[in-house]
Amino acid sequence: LNRGLGMEDGALQLQELADRVQAGVFRVLVLGEFKRGKSTLINALLGANLLPANVTPTTALLTLIKYGPEVKIELIPFRGEPQQVDAEQLAQTLSLSTDEEENHRRQATYKMVEVQYPSPLCQNNVEIVDSPGLNESAMRTEITSGYIRQSDAAIFVLSATNFASLTELEYLNTHILGKGLTHIFFAINQYDRVLDDADDPAREARDLTALAEQRL
Repeated sequence: LNRGLGMEDGALQLQELADRVQAGVFRVLVLGEFKRGKSTLINALLGANLLPANVTPTTALLTLIKYGPEVKIELIPFRGEPQQVDAEQLAQTLSLSTDEEENHRRQATYKMVEVQYPSPLCQNNVEIVDSPGLNESAMRTEITSGYIRQSDAAIFVLSATNFASLTELEYLNTHILGKGLTHIFFAINQYDRVLDDADDPAREARDLTALAEQRL
């Protein structure tokens, strides 16, 4: 019906959903504002420095990690055949350029990066998706937002140093709540930085816990 009405985007989303249900995949989207440590968190979950994680925003494309007997990295274009690359080329592809036109060209060329890795976490048809940082670029925020409906669960990464900002809470309310995604987890990253700088670490921990319960 969607295709008959010329609604190709809707038809494509339904086809992807049908394929995912048929494959029995459970997909977890890791999202959050830029420089919250999403890629670092995924590396920790996988037990390997698989994704590039730098002091500047890096993730330019959606990156899907799935189980495979050995490491295999492919760039998935919107048109044409997948292109296999190595870890160094992966870092170059995912790292944002200072030239925003180059970033737009890359995002218009490639749908996502697909990484196969022999992680026990992904062995039972679990897929983890690293996403571009929110509120860093309208185009990259839209890339992440468009993938929410294709996910079964989300891990929203927050920073303890700037916890639950207004833009983060606004995005959560606008784009996630009420959109059918019921499995939502929060990871408060960079917790050690807060405790290291605190005069009273125990009190700081209690205050942050209370703030999390209030805002989330």
